[in-house]
Amino acid sequence: MTDEPGLAQSIADIVVATYNDVIPRAAKPAMRLNGVREWTVLAGLVAIEGTTLKPLTLATGVKTMPNDVREYSSGLIVHDLHAELLCLRMFNWSLVAEVKSQWAGNVAGHGDSEGVNGAKRAADSEGISGVNLRRESVATGGVLTLAQIFEEERNGGEERNGQQERRNGEGETDEEKEEDAMREVGNDVQAAVADNQQSTAARKGAVQTLKKYTLLHKKQGQTRFTLRDGVRLALYISEPPCGDALMSAGTNGGASWEPPLRDEIIRGRAHFNSVGIVRTKPGRADSKISYSKSCSDKLCIKQVTGILNAISSWLIEPIYLLYLVVPREKYAEVDFLRCFHERLQPEHKLQVLQFGRNEFPFRKVPDTGIPLPLCFVRCELNQFSQVLQNGVKNGAFVKKKPPRRNGESVLCQRRLWEQSRDLVGTFKDYRSLKTSDSVRVQLKAFARAQLGLWPASSQVNFQLD
Repeated sequence: MTDEPGLAQSIADIVVATYNDVIPRAAKPAMRLNGVREWTVLAGLVAIEGTTLKPLTLATGVKTMPNDVREYSSGLIVHDLHAELLCLRMFNWSLVAEVKSQWAGNVAGHGDSEGVNGAKRAADSEGISGVNLRRESVATGGVLTLAQIFEEERNGGEERNGQQERRNGEGETDEEKEEDAMREVGNDVQAAVADNQQSTAARKGAVQTLKKYTLLHKKQGQTRFTLRDGVRLALYISEPPCGDALMSAGTNGGASWEPPLRDEIIRGRAHFNSVGIVRTKPGRADSKISYSKSCSDKLCIKQVTGILNAISSWLIEPIYLLYLVVPREKYAEVDFLRCFHERLQPEHKLQVLQFGRNEFPFRKVPDTGIPLPLCFVRCELNQFSQVLQNGVKNGAFVKKKPPRRNGESVLCQRRLWEQSRDLVGTFKDYRSLKTSDSVRVQLKAFARAQLGLWPASSQVNFQLD
């Protein structure tokens, strides 16, 4: 697998440098009072144009919510909290924000001179109903700026109704007490995030908008936006993705591979002598099961479907990753070739690049440390950040219930839908929306069939008001 000279190291360096510059200290791993060191995984999506590298989104995280959370999440809890998937989820969020801005006529110079009326005609030609596009604001001369759109997203979940009541710790388990402790520091972490955002804006003079850096354009006659010509995308991960691309780490050299014949669910850390098979996320043997598939399997499928989600794919032509950037010390060519190229023969094959100098200060060290329970997501295009714990904003988690009021992340299914509701039309429920793009559904089904058994998670569905 090839490497442009120095490209992998440059990508790794810029992601880590950005992380060190923007992540609040309170959201970073630390040394616990008992002397145990916390660690996490960092992922960053980078745009490459010529010799220029532009960080787009960052994320940290190592957790996955158990399957039974889906019974009550109602679209308000993010289930897969591994860094690389959070990073791509934030990327989709930022793309929809850019589409909103361009369709509102706020961004010029990328072939979208028709503005709102042109966008509505394009939507109508595709049979999309119920397109609003904030015409009232345009009619009064108040075209929304991107900064206002992002501010609207930021403030939507930040309301507080006084101080949160502290739970009485009497009779709580150790796990519940730890959750309470995390909630108590939640507001401090969120405040640190807010302070960091303000200081970043102050340093740069103003809140940046996508006028300075846009990823999408829409030529006359097109119904969907496309990624600008010349933009290549690379996904940096401080650790190899969990699952089939990481199997040599557990077998001292890997095992021989034959196409899988299994008809059983393989949990992430089980059957290390079996390779080339679909696995769930890793977890302790005594933990509740999650049917969320490994990052290796999900990234493999994205070679076929692209990295857009069910919402952004309505608005944008498919976008594919070109590079996956991982540390050379943990790279096993036999695993990556099997995982990404031999199990599937995709048209858009990932090129795996390796960097040698690992500057990420909180990387995993074998047999030491404990994973940080917090996740961090950030969009560099507008300096928006959010701290998550257990799939919701830090401090908003409620055991066996949806999060506290306004405690959901901007990356949960319901908030992603609300962000795009004026653009994608009317659907009865989330399930209808998710299955509405028949081409995308067929591509996913084809890729999953090629990989073998793909255990389904419990479906999350909710009414779209």
